[in-house]
Amino acid sequence: MIYKYQIRDPYLWKILIAISISVFISLLFTIDYKSTIVLLVLSLFVVFSLFNKKILLYILVILSIFVEVTFQQIPFFASENAIVNFNGIINICIIFVTIFYILTRKIDLFKSYITKPFIFYLSAVLLSLIVSINKLLTIKSFVRIITAYCIYLIITQLIDNKEDMDKLFKIFIFLCFIPVIIGIYQIGIENKFNISRELRIHGTFKNGQSYSQYLAIILPFIFAQWTSIKSFVEKKIGFIIIFFIGIINLFFTVTRISWGAFILSIIIYIILSRKIKYLIIISILLIFLVIVFSPFFIEFFGAFFTTPVSVYMSNYLSKDMHTSSYQSVSSLHIRVYVWKHMVDEVLNNSPLLGLGSGTWYGYTSTKLNIPIASHDDYIQVLFGTGFLGLFLYLVFRFKQIGLLLKFHKATKGCLEKETVILPTLAVYISLMFVSITECWQGYDGIYWISWIILGISEVYYKYYMLRGHSNAKI
Repeated sequence: MIYKYQIRDPYLWKILIAISISVFISLLFTIDYKSTIVLLVLSLFVVFSLFNKKILLYILVILSIFVEVTFQQIPFFASENAIVNFNGIINICIIFVTIFYILTRKIDLFKSYITKPFIFYLSAVLLSLIVSINKLLTIKSFVRIITAYCIYLIITQLIDNKEDMDKLFKIFIFLCFIPVIIGIYQIGIENKFNISRELRIHGTFKNGQSYSQYLAIILPFIFAQWTSIKSFVEKKIGFIIIFFIGIINLFFTVTRISWGAFILSIIIYIILSRKIKYLIIISILLIFLVIVFSPFFIEFFGAFFTTPVSVYMSNYLSKDMHTSSYQSVSSLHIRVYVWKHMVDEVLNNSPLLGLGSGTWYGYTSTKLNIPIASHDDYIQVLFGTGFLGLFLYLVFRFKQIGLLLKFHKATKGCLEKETVILPTLAVYISLMFVSITECWQGYDGIYWISWIILGISEVYYKYYMLRGHSNAKI
């Protein structure tokens, strides 16, 4: 009889893989002690991910509010001309872990509802590599895009009971206390309560722009908790306090599009949840803020009503950036200027496939001599992947909203409908409008969070559907 040696412990081979990766990475970067320490931490992240899916989920949600600044300034091989920084390494680790779970059949790509339209859009990103003006940037863009999708896959397929769902969502909600409290510190200690675009608070995010978008996303969830909890007075009061402190933070980010996104999300949520009485409270609060800070609002918005349309359409960028009148309209003028050039470049070169996903920032720096973001998700997608990619991207985005609408209709009488699904739906609709004048997906933390809330909503829907609480099917 021939005996074959078998590894009986199902975790032993995981340990061997994880240790091998850790040793390899550690030896590779022993020249730079900072790189070694950071990569060892990331290796431990991979080890924990292979061992315990709950730890993986919690780490990913926690990391979402720190990823924009975590390791971002530490480049690969500590070189100024680095191919990738440690944020890129984090992305690669997440993709590696996801592939591991796919190979071990713990994740099935097509059991998650958004997979098909996402893969079609991702195919357009890959096709853009053929004509890309910078193939390295397009590869980086592909990695970035697929990383957040991997987080969604992990959430939707590795959570199998309601207790874990609730814990994950609670972590997501209570994490907001960290950036909000830090924001209050920045307002009082660093800014001395000055309201200025040059002194935008940023919480735990990269800059005031991304922090404001985070607040515009998270505050509807805090509002939903406040208006939905019927017991535990202490919790209700806590959410009310953090909601109003969050609004103060949002105001001091001095970001108009995020103010609009927040207001729109809250209005949509109130209408969908039929909590019309709260609309009065929010309206009074907003009117109060406008009255108290009327000089600031007049300076910030007044010029839009007196500036001719020809100024915005002009190909001339004013060099006098110090006048208050031009500062008020300059952001829109520069946006229009950049949009026109990006569209023209696509039409004149590669209208079907674009010029390569993720290459827009390099283009504006070299061709327009303005290192500025596109400030428009749709035009950025058009520039990167052409009209084919834009079409598939819009199908993908509308599919997300369609799914959330079905989740909403199918979970009547469930608390999570009011606290999770409806805020997510309101935020996603709002983000469709935000995408017109802002590239919110350009920030890793915000992009991750958009997938996290979609994933959590889907998990709750599946839970209720399997238990007969759902009255709709997908």
